[in-house]
Amino acid sequence: MKKILTFILLLVAVLTSPQIKANENTQLTKWSVFIRDVMASSVSITAHTNDTHNHEEYKTKLDSIYRLYNYLSYSKQNELTADELDSLEFGKTLTNIKTNIDDLNNNVGVEMQISKELYDMLFQAEEIRVSSNGYFDYSIGHIIDVWKSAIRKYDKKEIPESEFKSIIEEVTSIEIVDNPITLRSSKSNYFVTVNPGAKLDLGAFAKGYATQKAIDYLKSKGVEYYYINAGTSSIAAGKNPDYPTYSIGLREPVLERNIYGVVKIVDSTITTSGDYEQYFTYKGERFHHIISPKTKVPSSNYHVLSIIGQDAGLMDAASTALFSMNMEEAEAYLNKINAEAVFYEAGTHDPESPQIKSFSDKVNLSSLIDPAPKKGVGRYLVLGITIIVSATIIYFAVSYFIKTKDQVEENSKLKVKRDLILFSVLLIVFGGAFLNYHFWPRKAALRANISYQQEVYVEVNFSERNATIIKYQEDDNYPRKEVGNDYLEITLLGDFKVDGVRQEVVILIDFDQKRIRVSEEKSPFNLCSKQGWTNYGYIICLPNSVSIDFDTGTGTHGVVWWMLS
Repeated sequence: MKKILTFILLLVAVLTSPQIKANENTQLTKWSVFIRDVMASSVSITAHTNDTHNHEEYKTKLDSIYRLYNYLSYSKQNELTADELDSLEFGKTLTNIKTNIDDLNNNVGVEMQISKELYDMLFQAEEIRVSSNGYFDYSIGHIIDVWKSAIRKYDKKEIPESEFKSIIEEVTSIEIVDNPITLRSSKSNYFVTVNPGAKLDLGAFAKGYATQKAIDYLKSKGVEYYYINAGTSSIAAGKNPDYPTYSIGLREPVLERNIYGVVKIVDSTITTSGDYEQYFTYKGERFHHIISPKTKVPSSNYHVLSIIGQDAGLMDAASTALFSMNMEEAEAYLNKINAEAVFYEAGTHDPESPQIKSFSDKVNLSSLIDPAPKKGVGRYLVLGITIIVSATIIYFAVSYFIKTKDQVEENSKLKVKRDLILFSVLLIVFGGAFLNYHFWPRKAALRANISYQQEVYVEVNFSERNATIIKYQEDDNYPRKEVGNDYLEITLLGDFKVDGVRQEVVILIDFDQKRIRVSEEKSPFNLCSKQGWTNYGYIICLPNSVSIDFDTGTGTHGVVWWMLS
């Protein structure tokens, strides 16, 4: 019993997650950098270059780009964690002129000297504000603060009527400034004045802007093959070393588990905005964090939209602007900025027939959409019959044992008969339970984690048809990823040793069937490799300390794009 309990505890102990990409190409060397705690998220960058490139120099520079713009765009809203504070302080060391957005907001009406980097960022933000007819407005920070404070307080919960009315009164009283800033440059010196009434907030622009700077840097170094995941809502992709394009899955926002379409891109960026990650409700209606500068309240035109174009900063800001536009205005603006988009309209409550409008030939709205699970009584009928039959058998078996209790003590044949009956009852009951468990319909897994010593090393995304290497073992050659004809092969080092040498554990991933198996291992009994394919539950390989767990994606993970290939 203790052994079983220990095994169950080990089973429960295996889980966690993180992120970074990996794609194989025999002609190129893959390298990755993971940048934490910038702009309220993390950024992963993977690139493939030949060995003449200085990968470490590239990693350092890319890290510096995001940390610099994280510092320059910072505007205090809530308390920072210790790691976020460290990241902010490091970014501060990357510029000679320390003025950032927070400093500007604290000195309204005062002309302040700023760095060239902050000047250029504000210059483009102002250009987008004007060209979008004010639908993107980085100067309504006072209004945004009111809504975000309420969202933090009533996260995904109903707000009392009195507080909602108070919010409406407060934001209605806040004036929107027509000319929020005055920019000036003189002999390589740069200045800005935040005009009274404005509060700058670059939250809808800074991450995309920094991503574009990262793209520009990679291209300046001749890097063609790259993939940037800037917090999952913003992706930039160069050329794909393994496939003609990158395929990005668009997450279905009603059930938050399927994808409603696929976008194929190369040398492009894609950004999404959605209404279902940060919000509270009032009388059943969602009030989210994307505020319309025209009405001062969140717009309710769309559940989610995704925009595809060349400039990551423009796409970031434009996705926010589009969210507050009606469809006619949105189409005109897309033509104006030479971008493409797909809109999942609000009012869509049935994912079987969503209201989707696409202005892109890159979008396939039918690919990889997992249908909602069919409802029916069949499986419950089978379960009910199993329970009734098991209960009946147990009842008659117990009755028989009670009646023959005295005789069994004196008759060895009856003892054997009793044991056979008991064994049969257990076999039928547990067999029925196992068959119901094994064949019970399950939602297809969206993801799986491959872990070593309870730490995730590889994140598998079946919708992406790709595996993401999170971290490497002591030897940078592990985990390894190899693309086969039918399966993707992942190789890790386990803890089991032969002649003092740790042995490999080879795992096969079948994206078509959304299943995984351990194909090779070295251990006393090789139980994992004998288990075969599975697409649910857990696989635990002892004594190699390798485990696999599956995720059906039924929880709320926000607006996500997935790379399919």
